[in-house]
Amino acid sequence: MSADTSPVDLSHLDRYTGGNEALNREILALFSTQAEELFAGLRKANQAGDDKRWREHAHALKGGARGIGAFGIGELAATLEKQSPKGYGAKRGLAALADEMRLVANFIALYRRS
Repeated sequence: MSADTSPVDLSHLDRYTGGNEALNREILALFSTQAEELFAGLRKANQAGDDKRWREHAHALKGGARGIGAFGIGELAATLEKQSPKGYGAKRGLAALADEMRLVANFIALYRRS
């Protein structure tokens, strides 16, 4: 897949790993675990209306996603970071983020098996 159609820009990640596929796999696995934990934290913060935790989790997810080249997740997390967890936009944003995270998770699973 090209960077234009892929949910993870591997050329971006390669700039940090020197194209080392084993290292890419390890970093992507770590991101998958971290992303799921942060998404769960966002959902809890949404349910509790906790602005502080909401922003912390969104900010951490944004940084991690951008670091590995999952720019779709990064942009969605950046949008959520600016919103309140109490509004209608937060629920829609979480739904969009969940969809993008599934795409990235599937990509990572396929990449790790290749």
